This record gives sequence, structure tokens and C-alpha cells, in this order.
Amino acid sequence: MAHKSEQMQESVVAEIQKEIQKQGCPDDIQQVKQYVKTLKKHSAFYGASKLLNLARDKQRTLRQQQENNQQVDGSEKV
Repeated sequence: MAHKSEQMQESVVAEIQKEIQKQGCPDDIQQVKQYVKTLKKHSAFYGASKLLNLARDKQRTLRQQQENNQQVDGSEKV
């Protein structure tokens, strides 16, 4: 039987993973950092790595969208 602290750790990790599955990667970088820190603390390295990859992909997509918008804005002014 698992100890209370182990059950609590598992529930914290499960809660974070459920939140990520439901809403995807958080927009707030501080929230991402807190989730990763918590996941690592509870030895959920796969979940932490997956979250970091999601955050990286999301940032890459946002940057590409911003670059495309700037290019469109620049070409309309010419």
C-alpha cells in the first residue's frame, strides 16, 4: 500500500498531466516552469520533457505567426 505522501505526489503529477491534456500547454511561461519543476520533483521526467516540448513548439508557432504577420504588413505598405 502506498504511503500518503506517495499518493499525494501521484495525485499532483496526475493533476498536472490532466490539466495539460485538457488545455494543452499553458501560455504563461511561469506556469510552465512551475509545472516542470513540480514534475521533476516527483520524478515525472517524461511528463516534464513532454511539457517542455509542447512549450517549445507553441513558442515556435507563435514566432512564425508573428513573422508572417510582419511580412504581410510590410508588403501591404509597399
